[in-house]
Amino acid sequence: MLYGNSSELKNVILFNEAQVPHYNYVGDSILGYKAHMGAGSITSNLKSDKTQIKITFNTNKIETNLRKLGAIIGDNSEIGCGSVLNPGTIVGRNTNIYPLSSVRGFVEENSIYKNQNEIVEKKGCDFMEKSKVYFCKEITPESIVKMYDVLEKKLPGKVAVKLHSGERGNQNYIRPEMVKNIVEHVNGTVVECNTAYDGARDTTEKHKELMEEHGWTKYFNVDILDSEGEDKVLEIPNGKVIKKNYVGKNIDNYDSMLVLSHFKGHPMGGYGGALKQLSIGVASGKGKRYIHCTGKENASYEEMFKADQIKFLEAMADAASSVTKKFGENILYINIMCNMSVDCDCCNVAEDPCMEDIGILASLDPVAIDQACIDLVYNSNDPGRDHLVERIESRHGIHTIEAAEELGIGSREYELIEVD
Repeated sequence: MLYGNSSELKNVILFNEAQVPHYNYVGDSILGYKAHMGAGSITSNLKSDKTQIKITFNTNKIETNLRKLGAIIGDNSEIGCGSVLNPGTIVGRNTNIYPLSSVRGFVEENSIYKNQNEIVEKKGCDFMEKSKVYFCKEITPESIVKMYDVLEKKLPGKVAVKLHSGERGNQNYIRPEMVKNIVEHVNGTVVECNTAYDGARDTTEKHKELMEEHGWTKYFNVDILDSEGEDKVLEIPNGKVIKKNYVGKNIDNYDSMLVLSHFKGHPMGGYGGALKQLSIGVASGKGKRYIHCTGKENASYEEMFKADQIKFLEAMADAASSVTKKFGENILYINIMCNMSVDCDCCNVAEDPCMEDIGILASLDPVAIDQACIDLVYNSNDPGRDHLVERIESRHGIHTIEAAEELGIGSREYELIEVD
């Protein structure tokens, strides 16, 4: 059970690993196993007219003979930031409530609650089958190779290793020496894409210069995927926000991909992990702006910072889904939880890490591995944990994971397997 900063509990039952982390009021309520209250979400436990509360179950009204009753929240359900659960609300297990929702009545299990008139069934994930996420505490070049091997899946053909090479001035990015063994182990090529913002990586010429400055070309073959020619377009027919994704055309030169992510905070996405690496990371410079601007063509630089936040997060999930579809089964994920600042490696001026290192995770499921990293942060006793959680929640970062699960590219239900 996690009970965090500026939260108030009254007459509640919290099952194992329930989370009430930030600025929550939970009164006269029950939270199931791994139920999570996003920052600022509350359970309202008293009607405005002070009358007794009735529970709605399907079409039945049940008298409780209680003036005060909050919510009953099922196992593994996620209550979005800033949401209000009205008196007597029941939320079924494995259900996601969108941020800033006002919820009343009964919400079926395995649902996605967008608003009172739009509640949809989760698809694409079998909640009885948990994804496997492997975890080790030791962070060394050898441990990264060990975590790849434990997946028992050899990436075939020509392997692209997608990682973040670090903006000039950033002190937190993972250095090439740390990943040298794994890149050699898969006989991979380090791939990157140009940025959508001014800096040392917004043109191919400058980007190549920085890759050499940071030592990447000393050890590896390096490919800027969008270095020349027209972008490749990946179609997303079921996209929530965007229906296509612009990526560097050189992606077609690779048969498989190792997504090697530095898990940390992010000033726009809340956090950066496998899903961000798949989306913003693989997108071309043009594609990055297209995602940020939620599908607007030829948008200005300034418009990237004015887009609707929820749509931006969903556009990232859309883009990530197109890359997983392209590589199919020939893609896997390693997240390294070290140097965890609230800022991304794309920041030339970044805060120093706010938490101690946690470890390395590996999975075949990008949704599960990011969710596992989030859970490790939330369950940490590190004094800097609250600062990172505030960054994640203030940007509604978990919604990217929610949206990716809805698109069917992975499951938030996982089994964490510790590796010696």
